[in-house]
Amino acid sequence: MDWPTPSSSRIKEIIARYGSISAVVALAVGLRLLYLVLMQGTPGFVWIDPDGYLFRAWSLIGEDGAWRWNTDAVRYSGPYVKAPLYPLLLSTLEYSPRGYRWSAGVVHALLSALAVVGLWSLVRSLRSAKAGLLAALIYAVYFPSVVSMNVIMQERLYVPLLIVAFALLAWALKTGNRLSRFALAGLALGVAALARSMPLYFVGPAALLIAICADSWRRGLRPAGLFMAGFCAVTLPYSIFISGEVQQVVAIENVGAYGIARLDPEGERRFPNGGVEAPTAVQVALFTGSQFLKDPAAFLLDKVSLTSGAFRLGGGRWLDLYGTFPTAKSAFWGKIAAHSFGDILFAMFVLAAPFGFMSARQDTVAKLLALWVVTHLGMSAIAGYSGPRFREPVDWALLALAALLLSEEARPGLSRRRLVAALPPAILLGWTMVSSIKASVSGRADYGIGPWESDANTRTTTAEAAAGFKVPVVRGATDVVLKPAGSRLSTRVEVRIADQPSRTVMVTAGGYELRVPSSRDLAFVEVEPVAKGSPTGLLIEVRR
Repeated sequence: MDWPTPSSSRIKEIIARYGSISAVVALAVGLRLLYLVLMQGTPGFVWIDPDGYLFRAWSLIGEDGAWRWNTDAVRYSGPYVKAPLYPLLLSTLEYSPRGYRWSAGVVHALLSALAVVGLWSLVRSLRSAKAGLLAALIYAVYFPSVVSMNVIMQERLYVPLLIVAFALLAWALKTGNRLSRFALAGLALGVAALARSMPLYFVGPAALLIAICADSWRRGLRPAGLFMAGFCAVTLPYSIFISGEVQQVVAIENVGAYGIARLDPEGERRFPNGGVEAPTAVQVALFTGSQFLKDPAAFLLDKVSLTSGAFRLGGGRWLDLYGTFPTAKSAFWGKIAAHSFGDILFAMFVLAAPFGFMSARQDTVAKLLALWVVTHLGMSAIAGYSGPRFREPVDWALLALAALLLSEEARPGLSRRRLVAALPPAILLGWTMVSSIKASVSGRADYGIGPWESDANTRTTTAEAAAGFKVPVVRGATDVVLKPAGSRLSTRVEVRIADQPSRTVMVTAGGYELRVPSSRDLAFVEVEPVAKGSPTGLLIEVRR
């Protein structure tokens, strides 16, 4: 049988249409895998699992190695439960040949390809292929996305699913002639909600906006209804199931109430048993309303502060908390990358986003993106959460809006009136970022040390050659003790502390005690052997 072969013109057409985005996808996946490969060889490298997702995923694998579903995979604390999809994904990696954590990192990198393609499709629907490619390229090299491959958190799955859902919704709105596409978009958003439930607060207002923005209410109700139906078809069965398991009405997860009921002193006093029993959604709403009515100005100021805190530059924070490199040179280039491809790129697309939105204000997709940003940040602030992690699910939306400005098609839609209207939010966001520049620039990554080990009194690590490390500072100073490691009796090292002249000290078996003062909550200490090329062989103790 003779199989048909595509003509050369058809091949050229495919390459012209998809060649560039394929290259960007390869760049995104390659950068993330390269980061994992390089950093796994660093002594201080660790897998970060702040919410215990690996433990929850392991609970689905029985002693006989068979996979069995149980609610331990989603339980956070007592009656508080989290969304199920990410632990389910991780549990399947137990059977991978390369190891559990490494396989998770590879899957995270592959999921970034889904995010890149989804963002390209979304912005392409909004504006043009050139704008879509630009947004995809920026996301491919965006530092926070690249260096999060070793972080075991639901955002690794949630954000790509969210982007794909919005891309499908944009596709449905742009074509409009097939109502089934709205149901498909709703299904996709429902799947994203099973990774993290925030879309529950968005789907209703989004459906209303779809109906309002149609040519008429009558024509808008059907796509809006199908969008909602698709979402409910995915989320409702699981919500019914988990509600029966915890004996309380739960829409996917109720962990959002944990911060209000257990961490907020007022909430802990208000809810039964100090919040040990999970409050219902109605109880949380009533509590939030009472807090607002008690002092509206203070309430709103607190929520505005939390929201603005999400827009602080995060490059320095990553360096301080997670950055670890083998040498001072690699740490320097890591710092350059964190600020160049993290802080600077972030500042650019955040400041451009209000103008991009105003250039496409008549577009329903742009309105939905803006609605998502407001919904997510607003609900996070009400729950008492802020910071880069809680901003991550809107970074891509801000980037999509910014990409609309960075294309030629933006100019006709950006009149003087719209330009002026975009200035206030851009100025407010700009001021928040400017105020965080100093803190971000001062961030430093550890280098040349092994993983820290802690007990009740000390934190310890080792250094074999030149090393730099941060120490927590309490009440203006902290004590660091340097001792020779292994069989060495003594070693001479040069010590450098920020804002102090360097000094050469002899480290003997009895240890050399170093008083480290700092006005910050972290101080950076560097040690280097006086005899160049000679191993330092230091044991470093930080006293609590």
